[in-house]
Amino acid sequence: MFKCYKLENNDELKNLIIEYESIGENIMSGQRKSIKKSLDSYVRDDGFIDFTNLQKHWFPVVDSDIFISHSHKDIKIVTALVGWLNKKFGVEVFVDSYIWGYCNDLLKDLDIRYCKHENGTSYDYDKRNISTVHVHMMLANSLNKMIDKSECVIF
Repeated sequence: MFKCYKLENNDELKNLIIEYESIGENIMSGQRKSIKKSLDSYVRDDGFIDFTNLQKHWFPVVDSDIFISHSHKDIKIVTALVGWLNKKFGVEVFVDSYIWGYCNDLLKDLDIRYCKHENGTSYDYDKRNISTVHVHMMLANSLNKMIDKSECVIF
């Protein structure tokens, strides 16, 4: 770690949010993509899912200078920080929740389609584990690619 800072919830942080949140929101909304496609578009002729293409579309690698990892409860702070970093330094910031699909949405789609018991009312434990592992591996790979591609990482 090169530097460690802790943002305190004080008037200075509140002012940062007031001043830069809308700027950050404009930047991030411009980066949002419609990444959710029907799972049918990823099913190959042999009936298996093309997870390489699925990963490319759900978790695309984009150009960024800074990677921000955050708690969802801090989204207002993160959005303001994106606006401040862009306005003050002209840098591109990557925030996964603004660009990528939510992995639990993808898991739900996979599970409904591929992981239900024959009775249709519950999920098969083993199938569910396989879908979860695949999606989380795609997410972990994509996060690693984005961290590698970025000059700076902020947690």
